[in-house]
Amino acid sequence: IFALTSLVIGRLILSRGSTLPRWLGYVALLNSILLILLFIGNVFGLVPLILAAGGTTSIIVNPIWWIGLGTQLQKEQAVMHARTAPAE
Repeated sequence: IFALTSLVIGRLILSRGSTLPRWLGYVALLNSILLILLFIGNVFGLVPLILAAGGTTSIIVNPIWWIGLGTQLQKEQAVMHARTAPAE
């Protein structure tokens, strides 16, 4: 399910002119492709595909996605807070 969610989020980031950076959309798309390959590897018992896709997405791509998303959302929150803070 997360593969499809990541695919949709990546497409939305890339197509809607989001305030999130485009690289985050590409990382989401790459993550969804790797997760779909991992699923296919599990269904057909393809151990090399499971190891390659699973290792790449769990060790490299997925952490980049979550860390990037978290830092971007924190930046957006800081900007929103600065805009709404009362002037002294």
